[in-house]
Amino acid sequence: MRALDYKVQNINIQVDSIISELFKIDIHMLSDEVSYTMVNGWDSFGHIQLILKLEEAFGLTIKDNQVECLTSVGKIKNFIKDRTFGEGKKEPVQKGEQIFRGLIDVNYDFTNISEIKGGEGKLYYRGYDIETLVGRLSFEETSFLILKGHIPSRKELTEYTEKLKVYRSIPKDVVDIIYKLRNSHPLEMLRTVVSFLSTVNGNRGLESTLEHGIKLISQIPIIVATFNSLRKSKDYLEPHNEYSHLQNFYYMLKGSLPTNKTLDFMERTFIIQAEHGSNASTFGARVVTSTGSDIYAAVTGAISAFSGHLHGGAAEKVVDMIKEIGDLESVSSYITNLLNKNQPIMGYGHRVYKTQDPRAKIFEEIMDKSFPYIKETKDYKILTSIADEMTKFAAHGIDKNVDFYMGLMYSVLNLPKDLLGLLFVSSRIVGWVSHVIEQKERNILIRPSLKYTDVTNMDI
Repeated sequence: MRALDYKVQNINIQVDSIISELFKIDIHMLSDEVSYTMVNGWDSFGHIQLILKLEEAFGLTIKDNQVECLTSVGKIKNFIKDRTFGEGKKEPVQKGEQIFRGLIDVNYDFTNISEIKGGEGKLYYRGYDIETLVGRLSFEETSFLILKGHIPSRKELTEYTEKLKVYRSIPKDVVDIIYKLRNSHPLEMLRTVVSFLSTVNGNRGLESTLEHGIKLISQIPIIVATFNSLRKSKDYLEPHNEYSHLQNFYYMLKGSLPTNKTLDFMERTFIIQAEHGSNASTFGARVVTSTGSDIYAAVTGAISAFSGHLHGGAAEKVVDMIKEIGDLESVSSYITNLLNKNQPIMGYGHRVYKTQDPRAKIFEEIMDKSFPYIKETKDYKILTSIADEMTKFAAHGIDKNVDFYMGLMYSVLNLPKDLLGLLFVSSRIVGWVSHVIEQKERNILIRPSLKYTDVTNMDI
């Protein structure tokens, strides 16, 4: 065997071994055609771990624009051969249908609700950068913008705000359901109650989808606050129609009005969480809507998708991670242990953003400005230490996402951590409603296909 052939073969073996070991896949199952869409664990975070191992093994520096191109075993091998020998064997053209597992990078429709520029770390609502909106608009104004497409006039805002107040009350039948579910996980409770709202809100009546959507925006915080009281065996407070949307929410949760600083914190955090494109829960809402189902069925589906630990449950998992670490001295070993097991670091990485999530940046700025004392807490210091440990990943586009700091909401508001998901839904309901309306306006049944893979038939 010639020396060059031996070196090429050695590269092939090394790449296969690294991928096999990292993703716990039988090395004999690997071929040049195997791509990230075919391997469990080869997600955005796993990809960066792979890149770091390749850099270490081959003494390379792989640039960000190159990272995104290394999407299959063959492409990785050819890249390393190109860098080592100046040229590599071209990867054969794959025949047949292309598979996009997880519908990654697939546009299935048009939208004018929001835009995410992942490479730049930017998020826009109806063309407005959220960094421009935060601190300038109220939650009511922002939700109107997301729903209707423009910032409301004074008259429009008054009418919208009054409508939110009118819809605040929930019937006794709903309270009874909440009481029966008081010992359930909060998101399980909300999923069930929203489904039940379809009957009590007269969903089959003459009111528009938008009108029912406004009802849900108004009533979900009431449900959350009522649940929080009933599970603590306390009398729940009736909504107060002289208060703003978030003032009333805080009042029903805590029994008093928020300070100006706390209210500003709530306004800003609710605004940055209100909408975020076609994430899993929003996609779920649109799929349900596309079948002709009503908005309550769609939002129930959205909550179901949101409750998973890879989506809405991630913020609570960040809090769990902090508690598991326990102290600053344990951060490094904890993170190293997870990485060695190819397990995710909660609060890090995002399917869309290739840099820091802009919402995480805004959240951090809010903490700096309004609640500097939080930075002196053990929890915050542990988060800072985690960020230090993850610096090498941030350089490759795996950075903090909104869940990383969102767990601090329960500290600021002094609420149980298992309410984090419900606080998020109380904001994200605005985006869900907007997408349900948009889907209905130009509906088409969402029905992707699956590629059948051959199996060995057994004699009957």
